[in-house]
Amino acid sequence: MSTTRKATAAVVCLTALLAASACSSTTQEPDPTTSAVPQAAPSAEATETPEPTQEPTPEVVIPSEAGAVVAPELVEQARDAGVALYVSPTGDGNGIVVDPDATLPEELINEVETVEGVPTDAGHLAEQLGLLTEILYAHDDAGTKLIAIAAMANVTGSSAEIIGYSAIGSAATGTFDASGGKAEVLAAAQAYAAANPGTTIVDLTD
Repeated sequence: MSTTRKATAAVVCLTALLAASACSSTTQEPDPTTSAVPQAAPSAEATETPEPTQEPTPEVVIPSEAGAVVAPELVEQARDAGVALYVSPTGDGNGIVVDPDATLPEELINEVETVEGVPTDAGHLAEQLGLLTEILYAHDDAGTKLIAIAAMANVTGSSAEIIGYSAIGSAATGTFDASGGKAEVLAAAQAYAAANPGTTIVDLTD
């Protein structure tokens, strides 16, 4: 073989090797079936739990008409709102709406009359004075004008000697106080009531 043909053969072989090398080093395209598909992030609106709807708190209605009953838990709130309330010291804690400028309703007069104004002995006197004091304090808080008439007595453990009469008023009467004979005390209380409408006189000695 001549030198020229040998050189040509060498070039052909080298060209073939380079071509094969180039084919083997070519970058392969990724298989579309195995490519990762990006996942959409969950929506914030879809993951949030809606807050429960709160029902509006009903407005507390406090009665203000005379004679209406107010529950114990609303007594202070009613008084703060300017409602005059009588709360019996022997009751269940309910308040009764009263009109301080009017005479007492029958049920409140009946309560005052449960006090026995003529003592029979020392123990009875202490008991009845204690009850009358509590009732008067309740009328102080209500702003009502009450005057109660009771007997005064010298008492022992088993007896009582009546020595006079006393008229005792609630705070709204300026703590009216009078003592002496029955007619004298009653006249003084009536004169005060005539000058101060809405005053109720309760004679506990009848």
